[in-house]
Parts: sequence; C-alpha cells; structure tokens
Amino acid sequence: MGRSARPRAPFRQTAILLLLLLLALGPRPLAGYVDLRAAEHALAEEQYAAAASRLASAAGRIPWRGALWGQAGQAALLAENYADAVLWFGRGRVQDVLSRADWLGYGDALLALNDGPAAYRAWQEGLARFGPSNDLILRLARFERAQGNYGPALDRLNPLMEDDLPDGAAVHLELGLLLAATAPDQALPHLVQAGQLDPGLEPGMRDLRTALNTALLSDDRSYQFLLAGRALGSRGDWDLAALAFRNAIAERSDYAEAWAWLGEAQQQLGEDASLAFQQAVALDQHSAMVMGLVGTWQLRQGNTDAALTAFYEAELHEPEQPVWQIALGGAWEQAGDLIRARAHYQRAMELAPGDPAAWRALAVFSLNYQIEMVELGLVSARRLLLLTPSDWSAYDLAGQLMLETGDPVGAEIMLKQALELDPSRAEVYLHLALVSLQGPQPESAYAYLVNARTFDPDGPAGWQAGRLLEQYFP
Repeated sequence: MGRSARPRAPFRQTAILLLLLLLALGPRPLAGYVDLRAAEHALAEEQYAAAASRLASAAGRIPWRGALWGQAGQAALLAENYADAVLWFGRGRVQDVLSRADWLGYGDALLALNDGPAAYRAWQEGLARFGPSNDLILRLARFERAQGNYGPALDRLNPLMEDDLPDGAAVHLELGLLLAATAPDQALPHLVQAGQLDPGLEPGMRDLRTALNTALLSDDRSYQFLLAGRALGSRGDWDLAALAFRNAIAERSDYAEAWAWLGEAQQQLGEDASLAFQQAVALDQHSAMVMGLVGTWQLRQGNTDAALTAFYEAELHEPEQPVWQIALGGAWEQAGDLIRARAHYQRAMELAPGDPAAWRALAVFSLNYQIEMVELGLVSARRLLLLTPSDWSAYDLAGQLMLETGDPVGAEIMLKQALELDPSRAEVYLHLALVSLQGPQPESAYAYLVNARTFDPDGPAGWQAGRLLEQYFP
C-alpha cells in the first residue's frame, strides 16, 4: 500500500502546475469569448462601432483567433470609423491573417482617409496574395483612372474575370466607359453586357449607347470622339470626356467644337479652361455651339457682358434654337434685368412649345422671383408635368409652387410623387418638411429633415435641414 502511493506525488504536482497555469491564463481567453458574444449581439443589432470595439478586444485576448482583427476592421468600416478600421486591419496584416475581403476593406478604409497610394498598395497586396478578382481589379483600375493613367487601367480591365463573379457588371461598365473615350468602336459590347448583368445600370447607359451608335454611323474618328465625350460628360464622367475631346483634337487639330467642349470639361474638373476656349474661338467664332459654350464659361466667371455677347452670336447663327433663348434668359437674370430674362424664356417656349426645358425655365423663374406664380409658374409647371411625367424634379417644382401659392395639400401630393420616382432626393424631403412645419402636425417634419440631412450631408439641402432641426427639434 505504501509503495503504491508514492508515484502519485509527481502527478499531483503536475496537476497543481496546470491549475495555476489555467488560473493565470484563463481570464483573458474567457473575457475574449465574452467580448465575442457581445460583438455577435451588436452585429445583429447593426451596432457596428460597438461590434468593432468588442471584436478588437476579443482578438487581443484570444491570440489563436487572429482572423478577428479583420472582422473588427470590417465592422469599423461599416461604422465609418475609418481610422479604427485601418488600425485593426493593420494588426491583422502584421499577423498575416487578413482574408481577401479584408485586404479589400483595408484599401477602402485607407482611401476614405484620403491616403490613395496606401489604399492602392493594400489592394495590390491583396491581389498578390489571393490572385485576380473583379472587386480588386476594379478598385485598382479606378484608382489608376483617377490618376490619369488610362492605359494601365485598360490593361487591368481587358483580361476580364468571369461575369458570374461579384462586380462583373461594374467591370464591364468601367471598361466600356474607358473604351468610349479611347476606342469608341469597341465600347458598345461591354456596355451592353453590363446592362444585361445588372439591369439597374441600364438607365445611366442608355444615352451613352445611343450617342455611340450615332457616332459610329460616321467614319470621322474625330466626330466619334466628340459625340462620345459629350455623352460621357452628360453622365458626369468629365475626366473621360476630357480624354475623348483630346483624342478628337489629336485626330483633327482644327476641330473648334472639340476645343470648346474640352474647355467645358476642364471647367467641370476645376481646371483652367481659358486656352481651350481661346483656341476654339480662334478656329471658328461663327459656330453657334462654340459661342454658346464660350458664353456659358464667361457666365460662370461672372463676365455677364461677355456671356451676353457670345450668346447673341450663337442666336444669330441659330435663331430658331430655344437653347440660346434660355441661355440669354439666364444671362439677363445674372445681369439683374428680369424683364429681358422673362422675354427670352417666353420666346424659347414659343419656338419649341414641346420642349420641357423652356417650360422648366419659366416655372423656375416664376418661383425664384415670386412673379405670377399661379398664372406663369403653375401653368408652366403643369405643362412640364405633361411633357415629363417620369421626372421627379417636375413634381418637386410643382410642389414648391403649390406650397407658395397656398395649396399645401396639393404640394404634399406632388412632393410624395417625386419621392416615389426617386426616394433619394434630399431636396424633396426638405420641401416636404416645410409643408409639414406649416401644417397641423409640425412634428412630422422631423423624419423628413433627418432624411434630407442623411441623403445630402455636405450639400445645401442637408445644411438647411440641419439648421431647421436645430431650430424646431433641439
């Protein structure tokens, strides 16, 4: 009996050592799993900032769960806490535990902090580690495009990934846009494919595809580039529009309209456009389009007299075009002569009674200056609605005029119709809030003001909504 009891002593010592070790290490992992459970609950409640903090805490306490650093970064990214996201992704990078999605998010967070080169390096590293994927290639190409490196962007996108992978439609769209500016005859198949993969992209591409189809009816490469550039500009892709206009000029250096449109693109990009416009006028000062674009440039510079001279020159060559009457009306407004401004708007309406732009100009003029808002403003707005029944802004304009003329019920109907057509318009939410503030239930304005600020946080509608929230709902 005595001899059999002795070997148990080392076992007891080992057990005691293990117990002491667990007592020393146990609280951290246990606390980490508590953090993890709390993070799961916060994620379910879409409380992303709290989830990010808990996940980061869990990652520090459970060292064998290194992937939690990436999850913390993803949650911080959803919370728009970009500095925290970069911190957590960075720790995951040091431990070499980031997934492909984490490298993607790492770059997104760096870009949100305006560190584009670091974002580019993160996406490149993700590409090197995990191989090509649509989302990484797309981000790299877009960054290269933003730097004006159009050749490298095209080189990345040309070997397309599989269409059934995420972002396949976006890759085709980006490639189609770049090709529209550099090789218009190759762009259409990609734009068509993008629309087929994602029908939601279709409305934004329709005008561009129509312009390209028209351009390709001509063998004149400079004309093809001009039409492609104008269509790209109408989409807001002014960087690519400028590239297309430069390509038009490379094909034909004396192309006055291409020089003028290049000036317009440079204005939109915040660049100095004076040399382009000077060249356009030197080449053809009798072109209505050239003088119209010059007039628009001068008007934006505050040179009203020079703008009027240019617009009258355009009208001289195309007297039946309502667009020059509308341009003259805007110039006379800026000069402070409302009588002449109104006369030109009405002349535009007489020249083209089926042109929505003329009726819109009259309605906006009436609203802005409180001039004959029933006889002129509402009549013009109603005609505009008949001509553009699917345009949210027409309903918004009619709603504002009805509110100003003492018809809040009609205004609310019009404004809600505008939201049905486009639920993301901050200005419509703001106008609905103004209707509510004048009605029997002013508290209903709160939700509208919050939405206005949400959809336009840095714009005029969001700013005004914020002021009204401070005033009425402190």
